[in-house]
Amino acid sequence: MRIGRNGHSPVVIEGFVHGSVLHDRHIEPSVPGASAVAALFVNEFDRDLPRVALPRPEMHVVARFGPQTQDGLDVHVLGVGERVHRKLIRRGHRMVMARLRLGAHEAVLTAPATAVAGRVVALDALWGDAAVRRLRERLACARNLTEAANVLERAIADRAMRSADHDEMRANLVRAAAARLP
Repeated sequence: MRIGRNGHSPVVIEGFVHGSVLHDRHIEPSVPGASAVAALFVNEFDRDLPRVALPRPEMHVVARFGPQTQDGLDVHVLGVGERVHRKLIRRGHRMVMARLRLGAHEAVLTAPATAVAGRVVALDALWGDAAVRRLRERLACARNLTEAANVLERAIADRAMRSADHDEMRANLVRAAAARLP
């Protein structure tokens, strides 16, 4: 099987088809099982390569570094895919991808799955400009992709924890209001 004009044979890795990459690794989440992040991936492309993303039931938060991104860094969400997506990844492109655990999307993204299904959505549309600006600053300071993956995982964990705190606060308010009913 061949892909693209360069004739490289693709390899399927975690739902994505790759030709050749300089750096392609899976990183275990810091707290496996307890994290909103099911898996972390880092990729660095040493040349232009065609890429095929296969549909997956999980959502992904992706930080891309490279000359083709605005200001050299962008962060977005890949909604649950329903179709194969093909694109050409340019040489020098680096990325960190966090696959969210099934069901964790509402706590992390504060949006239902339908809001991003089949789409690529800028993270600031979901988290707000200030939160994403802080995340981008921390990602830009990362010395390598592994450190950037840790930054992204911490940001996702913080977001999920804040959501859980808000849920508990709402539940306490409902219980207090119910206790006052005759």
